[in-house]
Amino acid sequence: MSRRGKIGLGFAGLLLLLMILGSIAALVYRPQILFSRGGPLPEESWLVAGPFSGNGDNGLYKDYLSGHGEALRQARQGDIAAWQVQGLLRWQAATPDESGWIDFKKIWPPRPGKYGSVAYAYTELVSDKDQSAVATVGSGTDVQIILNGEVVFENRVFDTADVDRYTLVLPLRKGINPVLVKARQFLEWRFQWTFHAAPGNLFVNKHNTIIPDFRLTESVSAWGQVEVANLSSRALPDVTVEVLGDDLVSSAQSEPAFIGPGEVQRIPIRLACKRAVAEGERATVHLRVLAGPDQYSFEAEPLVRKANEFFVTTYRSGVDGSVQPYSVLLPPSFEKTAAYPLIILMHGSQVTSWGRNILFYAPKEWAIQIAVHDRGNNDFREIGEVDIDEAMADLMKRYRIDPDRLYLSGHSMGGEGAWFLAESHPDRWAAISAQSCNSDLSLDRPGTRKAPNTKQQEWERQLLQCRSAINFAENVGHVPAYMMHGALDATVPVIQSRVMSARLDVLGYEHVYDENPENGHWWGRVEHGHGIDCMDKAAISDFFQKHGRAQDPRQVVFKTDSLRRARAYWVTIGEMDSADKKAFIKAEIIAPNNIAVQLDNITQFTLDLNDRLIKTDQPLSVSIDDNVIFHGQVPASSRLAFRRQYDGSYVRLADESVPGTQTPAIKKTGQVYGPVIDAFNKPFLFVVGSQRAGEESASMNDASHRAALALARDWMYRCNGIVRIKADREVTPDDIASLNLILFGNAATNSMISEINDALPIGFIPKGIRVGGRKVVSDDTGMIMVSPNPLNHSKYVLIVGGTTPRSMEIASRLRLTDLPDYVIFDWTTLRGTGVGFVDGGFFDKYWR
Repeated sequence: MSRRGKIGLGFAGLLLLLMILGSIAALVYRPQILFSRGGPLPEESWLVAGPFSGNGDNGLYKDYLSGHGEALRQARQGDIAAWQVQGLLRWQAATPDESGWIDFKKIWPPRPGKYGSVAYAYTELVSDKDQSAVATVGSGTDVQIILNGEVVFENRVFDTADVDRYTLVLPLRKGINPVLVKARQFLEWRFQWTFHAAPGNLFVNKHNTIIPDFRLTESVSAWGQVEVANLSSRALPDVTVEVLGDDLVSSAQSEPAFIGPGEVQRIPIRLACKRAVAEGERATVHLRVLAGPDQYSFEAEPLVRKANEFFVTTYRSGVDGSVQPYSVLLPPSFEKTAAYPLIILMHGSQVTSWGRNILFYAPKEWAIQIAVHDRGNNDFREIGEVDIDEAMADLMKRYRIDPDRLYLSGHSMGGEGAWFLAESHPDRWAAISAQSCNSDLSLDRPGTRKAPNTKQQEWERQLLQCRSAINFAENVGHVPAYMMHGALDATVPVIQSRVMSARLDVLGYEHVYDENPENGHWWGRVEHGHGIDCMDKAAISDFFQKHGRAQDPRQVVFKTDSLRRARAYWVTIGEMDSADKKAFIKAEIIAPNNIAVQLDNITQFTLDLNDRLIKTDQPLSVSIDDNVIFHGQVPASSRLAFRRQYDGSYVRLADESVPGTQTPAIKKTGQVYGPVIDAFNKPFLFVVGSQRAGEESASMNDASHRAALALARDWMYRCNGIVRIKADREVTPDDIASLNLILFGNAATNSMISEINDALPIGFIPKGIRVGGRKVVSDDTGMIMVSPNPLNHSKYVLIVGGTTPRSMEIASRLRLTDLPDYVIFDWTTLRGTGVGFVDGGFFDKYWR
């Protein structure tokens, strides 16, 4: 035998020995968590595998594991997890830290600027019988939990990585239950898992229980909220929360709530103190959850704030009945009878913890300050904008506010929100401050500046443009702005503020641009008497105090892409020529009782005049492009509405509700304009099908119900919300009259969809979808579409539908915040690195 042959045999023998030793070592460590309801909390042990190159935005939806894939029955230390180009990836042991976190970044440090990697964690739950277990999970990243080969939890909410953020009911089988946690890296790449001993059928996640702060100086009256999980196998139709009264807190009982088996719901309850908390007193609220014979008692200890401290209070939303917090900072020498200016503070992304959004601001003697929570990280748009409106309305019930001195101040995401609100409703605000924020999102996406190659690129670019403040800068001519940015900002490049400042310079609008040459996204520190420089610089306060709201400006310039934002000062846009273009109007009093108007893409508009703008007892002239369209006496209402005719001329309308021409009955209005996400800005109801004729229909209904629960959970955690779900047969005429309806399934499984299917702009056909004159028939075809409800044109109907159970799963995974009026999808939609739709876009102004 040659020397080479001997060497080869020796290496092979060594390799065999290593494999044997590896197998022995693997037998030593197999992660298992023994679980028994009501028993002691188990010790956690995990295996981890990774990192895997993620599949872009769809990283959660690809199976990266070899062998049985994500349906694996067991894993042991040293087992092969996957074959990768860079070599074998094996399962390795991982121990959670003291708070229960497994941090993948500490195991596999990512390269700077590298995002999207995916990692797995594995354990086994060993149960002594079939039963439900409860766990709370924390994650600041995309995470998916697979139990016994089935996805039982999925979260794509970008938020702070808080401990015990999500409540999860786990249906365990007797014996071994394999658990996989799959996490996709973004800014965070970790998860936390805590088991809870819950001997009964009820569990309360105390981390998500909302109790408003108590104060030494006043008797608090506000809303609380309790998150309750149903661990039983039956529905609990009348779950209530009680406040057990004592000498400090009054007794109270919530409205009954329905919680399905294995589901989680949030229950609001009113909290009212009988008196102010005494100095040094420990405040305790005693609560009890009742569901028939089951009950769960616990205590909550509200924070007690001194008179000179900020405090967090709450209101109950009119949209979904949920309880929403906001922080308040009163002037040091606050006087109850005085009317104060109001500064609305708007946080950056992930700054959502209790009271954290106001910690960096100093009290101001001249103004009340509130920090809204945006219901999470919603960019202060859509439900985030509603949050501001509702928080302001609640505050004005408590304190006197000067409506002519309302100010917006936001950092990063909050700065974008400040621009958006100022441009959308310029007549509400006296001045704004936008710090370290985007103004032109196309700067980060240069491809969007080119002509679109596909229909999807076209509507995606349209959505991007409507989110860029620079495109609506004309609107803030009477809203002075204080802008600030760090020249070294690596989070939001300084070019974003520079281009916005340059645009305001061209327009000749009042603003200050304060660029810090030595700092980045965040700088300064909170010191006695003033807040952090990058958000609460004294110059911002000085700037605000110099400005009040513009009263009846002689010139109004306004641009909009939606009739949801159609009014500025004394000008209102009533109808646009085309819904896919921006509308523009400039109205100016060029001489006494002489108004000149310039406009583009406007069919109808209204001028609301008063005796501060014109002499209402004298004739008035209104012209468009030097053509007089009205000359005569001002009506008693001082309101003039004009509509363009087919020949291009404008005529005055005696009644704005009468269009003057025969047009289709259904049009886009300020109440129903789209896109998809607008259906959630007013009270809404989820409706699932109950028609179960045949095995296929039953399977579709089950899938539709799972999709409804998935989107309800997304609303709960993305928007701190509450969702009501009804079966189609339970929908009442009052529901149709007062609510936007979110319908799940298709015309064969949901009777509500069946009733209106033929009247919808896009509808279901056997095994496919009708889009105009086309038929779309493909594997797992589905759609998400918003339109006026044919049964009530003043409300929306939103279809979350599909032709197969798999299509309903795809529908539940789409980000509704990123959609136009409709999208059509199929089995390929989530297969690539991005989301690719079969069709989609915006309807025209007649919902066609």
